[in-house]
Amino acid sequence: MRSVRRGSIACAVLVVLALLQAPAVANAEQPVEFGPSPIVDTVDAVTDDEARAVEAAIAEAADRSGRQLFVAYVSEFEDPADAGSWATETANDNNMGSEDYLLAVAIDGRAYHLSAAEDASLSAGDIDRIALEVIEPHLRDGDWAAAAIAGAEAIGGGGGSGGGLGWLWIALLVVVAAVVVV
Repeated sequence: MRSVRRGSIACAVLVVLALLQAPAVANAEQPVEFGPSPIVDTVDAVTDDEARAVEAAIAEAADRSGRQLFVAYVSEFEDPADAGSWATETANDNNMGSEDYLLAVAIDGRAYHLSAAEDASLSAGDIDRIALEVIEPHLRDGDWAAAAIAGAEAIGGGGGSGGGLGWLWIALLVVVAAVVVV
């Protein structure tokens, strides 16, 4: 009688443990497939208006530079669980090319990765700088849309890059001011 009771208790404990694990597994996501939009948002990280702003920034960057950003917002990365491998698998599954860049963000997992092909026109150093200096501050603040917009601008060589040709405009203005004064 005791062994039957112990078996029932052990079975009940296993069922409870399995039920407690179910929500965590349900929130984790395998690599995603992109449709016509460069954004996949399975967790409603951005509003419709924010998504339109992200898409506009992505389109502008692509028009300007030929570089296309894709953004995936998921709860957590699963199979593979680390951000870099998940992003690489997603890029491979979607046949992304040398000028396609992927920003993968796990909202609940508090992880992200900006990936690029090995033969991309932006160097690994450029990608790391964009991720750390441009995207990550917005992610830290929980501003998912701003992270993608700033990332698109930086990848496209626009204002969000923190570099580019901004210094040229300043130098040009100084020269024009000097000519006007003289």
